[in-house]
Amino acid sequence: MEEANVYGACVFSNCPRLPGDRTGTVFEKFFPTHQFNYFTCHSWLLDTTLLDLLPQGGNIQRFQELFEIVRLDPSDSLLGYVFQWKADRSAARRIYPATSLAKSVQKAIAESRTFYVGLGFIKK
Repeated sequence: MEEANVYGACVFSNCPRLPGDRTGTVFEKFFPTHQFNYFTCHSWLLDTTLLDLLPQGGNIQRFQELFEIVRLDPSDSLLGYVFQWKADRSAARRIYPATSLAKSVQKAIAESRTFYVGLGFIKK
């Protein structure tokens, strides 16, 4: 694994549980010699339009609140995570929705809504 991927996995897997400073404690504990100024994330999880589909205060919302989201690019990449890998809109319509998120995404597809991948950062 590249260094950045190891750092990202460590940080993102612990983000919702980080204390008020949002970044320092986990990273500094496991990588004390690495100097950093910010973390970045480019993911479907940073699609701010998902907030309209989900209940208030959920994990995706809390994850997004950790970041300053600076860019959104149209993408259906979430379909591969919510339904099955390489799912497209046609397949997503036919798959049984196993979660409330999947059910909401199917409804959004029926409404021809656009999904995005977001780019965000957390400043130290």
